[in-house]
Amino acid sequence: MKIGVFAPSPATAIIDAITDAGGEAVTAPAETDDVDALVTVGEEALLALVPDGVSVPVLPIDAAAGIPSVTADDALDAVTALVAGDYDTETVPLLSATVDERTVRALRDVMLVTTEPARISEYAISSAGERVAEFRADGVVVATPAGSHGYARAAGGSVVAPGELASIVPISPFAIDRSHWVLPMADLSIAVVRDEAEVELLADTRRELIVPAGSSVDISVTETVSIAVVAETTPVLPGSGAR
Repeated sequence: MKIGVFAPSPATAIIDAITDAGGEAVTAPAETDDVDALVTVGEEALLALVPDGVSVPVLPIDAAAGIPSVTADDALDAVTALVAGDYDTETVPLLSATVDERTVRALRDVMLVTTEPARISEYAISSAGERVAEFRADGVVVATPAGSHGYARAAGGSVVAPGELASIVPISPFAIDRSHWVLPMADLSIAVVRDEAEVELLADTRRELIVPAGSSVDISVTETVSIAVVAETTPVLPGSGAR
């Protein structure tokens, strides 16, 4: 079994564990389709896979809240189980955000935010073609269940159980009746109704493009990531069990 290893620094112990279990370790493969599975160490290594998509199972190590992952202490046992094929899989949705025929992917969240500090814009949220809300704010974040544990929660949004619902949270709203919404990720749209400064689209903190006033960001779920779940995996929701 060929295992790709993505890590911010040499992961010698993980590579040795793969080899000892009878697998072949490949460090930072250029093409993820050339391996049977992937091991990522840390959140950034996992997020680095997202822009190009990934079609093989991924075993995350220390991936932060919202993603089923194993701790560094359990990494070697988990990798051994992966090589042996002793794992299940859990599907995690990716957001596809499209603006003027350009599409970007996000595992945790997409964010619209003004590029200048203390400047606000006006945004409108629509779901399945129906207007949900319109407000003025510094920005707005749309978080997947995985991302709802992070910035969206810190900004006052709901933590969303695994599935296909998004947590949508205005960033420093000027005036608003409700602070956040939970809506289906499919057929969701965020429009820049009016801007007082340039509005930028970020995907998992990656700065992607400028969204002009009058344009919409159309959000859907067209792809997923398959997470390898082993006995050592910590579940997203406490008490739910790993497997």
